Amino acid sequence: MRLPSGLLPRGGPAVPDAAIDASNDFEAVATWLQAKGARSRHTFDAYRREAVRLLLWLGEQGMALNDMRVDDVHAFYAHLGDPPAHWLRPRKPRHDETLRATQVLSGPLSPQSVNQTRTILGQMCAYLLSAGYLRRNVFALSAKPPLVKRKGVSRQLDVESWRWLWEWAAALPCATPQDARYVARARWVLALLYHTGLRREEAAKARMGDFVRDGRAWSLRVVGKGNKERFVTVNSTLLAELR
Repeated sequence: MRLPSGLLPRGGPAVPDAAIDASNDFEAVATWLQAKGARSRHTFDAYRREAVRLLLWLGEQGMALNDMRVDDVHAFYAHLGDPPAHWLRPRKPRHDETLRATQVLSGPLSPQSVNQTRTILGQMCAYLLSAGYLRRNVFALSAKPPLVKRKGVSRQLDVESWRWLWEWAAALPCATPQDARYVARARWVLALLYHTGLRREEAAKARMGDFVRDGRAWSLRVVGKGNKERFVTVNSTLLAELR
């Protein structure tokens, strides 16, 4: 993990015989990232983003991780929910513009995002506590930010919408071989999403080699979030579209 410009290493292990070789907070966080963020680039980037924000804030307060108390955690949450101007990056920075190290936010974080911060940094502190680097896990002791209930917005299409899409695909022209290939792809994508419930990214990564046959039944191997593998049943309708 690269140290943002202007961020000085602070702190040190709580006990001299800590289980990790870290002489300051930056090295401790880097060790945690290497151990827990290596599952995927997305996970690593998300964990690093939260850790850097905390280290930057601690630097401004002249504090180290072991100095934090629960009140400090709540002050950090408040900071994320109402960041000062020097923490905000412009929406469209000029190509020749140099951003400050603290310009890591595009705007105030929502309560949901702050709660995600609490979860990730709580996991980080739990790791460092177990390693003997921290004395306590103040994030685990902190209060959950109050979540704002969102109005119910369904991400699923209703039956009528799916029916319309199928009718649209069926009505596509097939006058040329190129048209026929386009229609086949459209029908296949619709069938795959409808009959498996895959996420967009999962569907995009699916390959023919991921189809597995067990006797007379077929399934699709899917690697989802966190590189977790699962198998999705392929029904006869989806299989017919594939053929």
